[in-house]
Amino acid sequence: MTDGPPPHTPGAPLPPHSGPDRHAGPDRRLLPPHEPGALAPPRSGPDRPAPSPSGPDGFPPGPGGASPSGPDGFPPGSGGTSPPGLNRSSPESGGASPSGPDGFPPGSGGTSPPGLNRSSPESGGASPSGPDGFPPGSGDASPPGLNRSSPESGGASPPGPSRIPLARRLAGGVLLVAAAAAAVVCGGAAFLGVAAVTATIPLLCAAGLAATAAVAFLLGLPSFALAGARRRGRAASVFSCLVAVAVAGTAGATALRPLPVIATGPAPEAVRFWDLPTGSRIAYVSLRAAHPRPTPVIFLHGGPGTPNEGLPASGAELAALGFDVYSYDQLGAGRSTRLADVAGYTVARHVADLDAIRTTIGADKVILVGNSWGGSLAAQYMAAHPGNVAKAVFVSPGPVWEGAFPDGEYGSPWDRIAPERRARYDELNEEPRVLALFALMGINPEAAHALVPDAEADSHLHRLALVGKEGTGCAGGPPVRPHDNPQGFYVNQLTNADFGRIPDPRPVLRGVRVPSLVMRGECDYVAWPVTYDYRRTLPEARLVYLTGAGHAVERGQPERYLALLRAFLLDRPLPLPDHASAVPPK
Repeated sequence: MTDGPPPHTPGAPLPPHSGPDRHAGPDRRLLPPHEPGALAPPRSGPDRPAPSPSGPDGFPPGPGGASPSGPDGFPPGSGGTSPPGLNRSSPESGGASPSGPDGFPPGSGGTSPPGLNRSSPESGGASPSGPDGFPPGSGDASPPGLNRSSPESGGASPPGPSRIPLARRLAGGVLLVAAAAAAVVCGGAAFLGVAAVTATIPLLCAAGLAATAAVAFLLGLPSFALAGARRRGRAASVFSCLVAVAVAGTAGATALRPLPVIATGPAPEAVRFWDLPTGSRIAYVSLRAAHPRPTPVIFLHGGPGTPNEGLPASGAELAALGFDVYSYDQLGAGRSTRLADVAGYTVARHVADLDAIRTTIGADKVILVGNSWGGSLAAQYMAAHPGNVAKAVFVSPGPVWEGAFPDGEYGSPWDRIAPERRARYDELNEEPRVLALFALMGINPEAAHALVPDAEADSHLHRLALVGKEGTGCAGGPPVRPHDNPQGFYVNQLTNADFGRIPDPRPVLRGVRVPSLVMRGECDYVAWPVTYDYRRTLPEARLVYLTGAGHAVERGQPERYLALLRAFLLDRPLPLPDHASAVPPK
């Protein structure tokens, strides 16, 4: 005798299965014998299947000891059905797998008992052929809480990204590129938008990066959804971070990278400074006459913001004639003060500085010699202080009032330079930092000044001036010699902007009876109507035309320039005729 299970008597119930996947119930007692033809006794456990009878279908063999030939474990046409809760195809029941895909005869309409997954490994059923774990078209749904695609249920995994159509993935990729571009644009807009309320560059950068990341995330969500990403939120977060980092890196290497600064030499020994009551510290040079006349000569440089270096060549000749001569760097240019608040660069401030200079040197009246923008400044001073000007000389002057030429019809040297120089000019102005500078200038000049300080901006203007210097004279004329006196970018930009907003001074100037001489060079780039406006506005003005001279008349025709200047200041006849016609000379 052995300790194994007792032998099985044909026709007696099978002992309960004690394997690891069957519960024995509250105790391990054997069930009472099953009567042939009776229903199987109920299971002893909460979900334990009934013990299998000796027949292949859980019933005694039919007559002759053979299994019924019907596909359902009953004789054909017997109408027998399985007891409730019994899966006839279960391995525990010893039955063969039915031919139907659902563990029942095809078309029988049988359904699994509630809570039983017919494709579960515990039931021993074969996996159904339908994609939902049930026969196709059966309409069966999973029991509540049961995920048919879960590995525990034996279902198939959900479709992976490889099953997403290629067109959708491509569309998602295109949308991601568009999302990145839109994020960059929105970040730049946020940078500029915040500049309207603050000039703090770190805040502008933070706002720009935050907007970039937010837009990249929001637009990344539908992009990744279209591409079939499973974790689109996480993917969009990573995408937004990458875009923000890329923008920060690019900005740091371009728009936030300082421009090269041109080193300036020490100031010449002759340079002195005025500390004016206006708050301006003004650099100047002067030449005193041995026997001075009562009215000094003050040279006004152009630009705004493009000073000369030292006295003009004619200064020594005028000093020999008895005139004290002064030349100064206007506020914001040369070696004079740069304002912390660039909004202070106005036409009125320049006029106030000039009158303070007159007071400082102790002159009741002055003779003004204005070149280019210096001529415009002289006209503004005459309109504000007509009694303080003895005489005025306008050399290739800018507009009396810029508002008379709203479309910039007064000419530009950049239109006359060689193509390769024009290309260099465009290249300098298209540098990312310069583009950011000009964008901020239109929104908040203080923010522009905070981004690009004076030394950088002035060096940029100096490089531009060197590119365009040959466009100011006649072809084949003497070359323009560069100098080290720094240009003034912000005074140039802000004064020009203010010049276009001030009231028209011409109604006042038409009543100012100050002797005036207007010099016009043949090759001057300034439009003729701009020059002639002085002749017809100032009642005591005379206009002379010099052939062979450009915008800088003194450089192009130094002898005739000096002869005209000497004759005018000494009240002698001019060596050239007055041109009174509105039509330019031929």
